Amino acid sequence: MKRHRFFLVKTRDYYETKVALALAQEVRTYKVPVYSILVPGNLKGFIIVEANSHHDITPLLREVKHTRGLMRRNISHEEVFKMLDPPRRLFIAGQRVDVRNGPFKGMEAYIVTDDGKKVTVQLPEWEHPGEITINRGDLGIWRPPNK
Repeated sequence: MKRHRFFLVKTRDYYETKVALALAQEVRTYKVPVYSILVPGNLKGFIIVEANSHHDITPLLREVKHTRGLMRRNISHEEVFKMLDPPRRLFIAGQRVDVRNGPFKGMEAYIVTDDGKKVTVQLPEWEHPGEITINRGDLGIWRPPNK
C-alpha cells in the first residue's frame, strides 16, 4: 500500500483557513485525490495538503486565491505531527514574567491563572491594583536585568 505524502502550500498570512476551504471545494469539484487539508495554528502562512503527488495539487492552486505556491519537498509524517501538536508550556501561578507586547510592554508581572490562551496577571509596578488578562503570546520568561 502506497503511503500518502504531505506538502506545504504557501498562503498569504491569515488567509490559511480561507485557502483551505477554497482548496477543499476545488478538490470536490474536480475529484482530485487529495486526502486531507490541514491548517496548523502555529504555522502562519502555510497549510498542509496530503496527496499522492504534487502534480495532483499544483493545478488546483492556480484556481485558488491567496496561494503563493507549493513547496516541492514533501514533509515526513513525524514533522506533520509535531506541527499539529506543539508542546504547550503553561505558566505557573506566582511565576514572574515580562510583558513583551501591548500597553504594558516592559513591565514585570506575576501569573495568577493560565488557561492556555489567556493569562491573568498582576502588575506590581502599575498604580491601579488588580488583575488583568493578557494573551499568553505577549508574555515572556522573566530575566533579571544585567548589571
